[in-house]
Amino acid sequence: MSEAINRQLITELWQRLGRFDFAGAGELLHDDYFCEWPQSKERIRGRENFVALNSYYPGRWKTEVKRVIVEGAQASSEVVLTYEDQTVIVVSFYEVRDSKIYYEVDYWPESYAAPEWRRQLAAQWVEPM
Repeated sequence: MSEAINRQLITELWQRLGRFDFAGAGELLHDDYFCEWPQSKERIRGRENFVALNSYYPGRWKTEVKRVIVEGAQASSEVVLTYEDQTVIVVSFYEVRDSKIYYEVDYWPESYAAPEWRRQLAAQWVEPM
């Protein structure tokens, strides 16, 4: 499978999730799909569980795909999710098999303020975003 097709597969996953088309997103997943969330120590096995979990999420978010990087059957994405007044970035890594997403691991980093020492002692080397 070409890298361009794998890039489109990952992009399409996030577009369908952004439209709340969870069954459609499930169509992009391999029969043996699994997803890991290391920070919360959870694993989702199977497309049915993925679809059900997302369907029961108690809110709606907006998705913005910032980038998708592909090398062969491996891919990564950076996606901005906005939910009410909260914006988070999810960084994901994927493995594609048989033209479907086989494995996914998502990292949901928390935003934090720069440490005081950097704001005071190293301000000449960094700028706030």
